[in-house]
Amino acid sequence: MPVSIRVSIVCVSTFLCLAACNTPNPEPIAAVPTPAITFTATQTNTPTPTPTFTPTPTATFTLTPSPTPTFTPTLTPTPSPTPTLSPEELRDASQLGNLEGFGKRQVVDAAYVFFTPTTAPIYEPAPRGSLIKPPEGVSLDQHLWFGRPITSGNSAPSSQYRFGMTFGGVLPPHHGVDIAGNTGQAVASIGNGTVYFAGNDLERQFGPRTDFFGNLVVLQMNDAWRGQPIYALYGHLHEVFVETGSQVAIGQTVGSVGSTGVAPSPHLHFEMRLGSPENYWAVRNPELWYSPIGGHGVLAGRVIDQNGSFVSANDVFVTCGDKIKRRVATYWDQGTPADDVLVENFVISDLPAGNCTVETTVDRQPVKAEVGLSAGQVAFVILQPEEDW
Repeated sequence: MPVSIRVSIVCVSTFLCLAACNTPNPEPIAAVPTPAITFTATQTNTPTPTPTFTPTPTATFTLTPSPTPTFTPTLTPTPSPTPTLSPEELRDASQLGNLEGFGKRQVVDAAYVFFTPTTAPIYEPAPRGSLIKPPEGVSLDQHLWFGRPITSGNSAPSSQYRFGMTFGGVLPPHHGVDIAGNTGQAVASIGNGTVYFAGNDLERQFGPRTDFFGNLVVLQMNDAWRGQPIYALYGHLHEVFVETGSQVAIGQTVGSVGSTGVAPSPHLHFEMRLGSPENYWAVRNPELWYSPIGGHGVLAGRVIDQNGSFVSANDVFVTCGDKIKRRVATYWDQGTPADDVLVENFVISDLPAGNCTVETTVDRQPVKAEVGLSAGQVAFVILQPEEDW
């Protein structure tokens, strides 16, 4: 049957361009007791001599209530650089902070511990056809205000783990974007502002637990959005080059790419937060805030079913004039909230300007749209299957 697709597109202009040692349990010291000597361990683990005489043991050790005696190692183990948690420790969710909503299956890759989402997210559907146009008095131009956090070398976010994605269901929903780089590569202030925090998170929590971002910088931008302060967070830094309370200008180096905190390899974890700089859940999609590379635009959209409910973890494919088929997945859940105006559930930036084809599948029904992208602007599309399919 022919598919009738209803697609709404809004183009948005911009104001600003611009991450034991078993020491050899020493062979149990085979206590070499004198054959004729016997003794009994009491509950306090103190050997009880026989009534006839006091034995002189040839080795000093302490018996424990467990069936197998334990001994103090004679060697000092060298700790691994990044300790991992034992299964017993993993059973205590507090070891990784408040990760309510994630499953408890451990996935360890390069000493990186994650929890896998196990239940479908709960997403309240927007009223059918709502918010396709902005509310009265609100301009859609309020996006792409800032410069890029990395201005030389690779500056593209990982396509496998964009904002709201789960790396194919393996990782928790991503609260920012990851940009791979070499250790020491400079990271820049995306705009003019003040350093809200510079240091490490060993004692002050900015993520799901302490020692998550490692070395980090949080900037409060001079601009506010709809009355809310805007913050930019740079995580996993190798070095921090600014101090809390100092002023920064757009393009100023604030730190360098590293692999501190839980990062398995050098990269920049970059977040945008609204209203609350220390709230891990106050994030918004960074690709709606920093400018795309020259000659490119940004596509935001909403994938919804026939009832108007958001479809989560759904692949969307975009093919533009360069014939490269790019993939993005819709947000997993409300832990990665949508923009207050666009109410999108996917964003993909750095698309070549021109006509692009956007495709997805909802309830086994293919949905396809043609979108025109302008350099330095946001285009918006709604993908929804027809009710009479």
